[in-house]
Amino acid sequence: MTTARSAWTTDGLVKNPPPPELTVINFSGGVQSTALVYMLLEGFLTAQSPVLVLNADPGMEMTGTQATVRDVFARCHDAGIPAYTAPGPNLYEHLLDTSQTRLDNPPYFVAKEKGKRGRLRQKCTREFKIRPMDRAIRKEMRERGIKLGTGVVEKWIGFPLDERHRFSLPSQKYVRFSFPLAHLGMTKQDVRQWLQVNGYPIPVRSVCAGCFAHAPADFRRMREEDPAAFAKAVTIDRVVRHHPAMGAKYPVFVSDSLQPLEDLCATDDADRTELSCDSGYCFL
Repeated sequence: MTTARSAWTTDGLVKNPPPPELTVINFSGGVQSTALVYMLLEGFLTAQSPVLVLNADPGMEMTGTQATVRDVFARCHDAGIPAYTAPGPNLYEHLLDTSQTRLDNPPYFVAKEKGKRGRLRQKCTREFKIRPMDRAIRKEMRERGIKLGTGVVEKWIGFPLDERHRFSLPSQKYVRFSFPLAHLGMTKQDVRQWLQVNGYPIPVRSVCAGCFAHAPADFRRMREEDPAAFAKAVTIDRVVRHHPAMGAKYPVFVSDSLQPLEDLCATDDADRTELSCDSGYCFL
């Protein structure tokens, strides 16, 4: 049986850290974070403290991701492990509100003069994923009698070994990060293989419908396979074009093609690195 007894920092592995009082699995419904939960349920990973599976929903999740979240939550509840989505604001409704003066937007693309492309600052992940989950963790600590000043919460994040560049340090003193997949020496491909060998479906890519990380081919596939999500993405794309709170001098687009989503052509689709918000932490 493999455990997750060691914690990772940006500088390397911390040997034999003090046991936590609560273990939180940062769950997005993507491949790696879903594998973490299944590994725990299978006994492939063990925790040193009670476990909470925590998710954040910014209101634009793909239909396939929503199905994965429901399935994982049901499996957790059957196993007696609490699992829920942290209450928080809705990014979709937030972007559609043109009456506000502050906008916590994704880093969408700007069509500047002479064909140049710009990018907005990213503000969405912290406001719509990280902070709702942090508030939920503090609430759990209070209800479990864990003191903020002295308690220790270990947060499992599903970054594998080949995503070590995404490791970071927590901003709260009562939280420490652990990266069990990396500690096991597993790559992204290893994780997918583990799911297949153990009879689990491979979750769809975890990324919001109206996210800048989609390539044109992704949006075309979304239009065919997930029309409800595509409709949300199109609505957002139209609204952000000249959103008064966006602070952009030039037109704003969801797609890096700088085209309205409904007008994306079916050709000239260059390959791009696949990005995702797996594990509830953005890749930026």
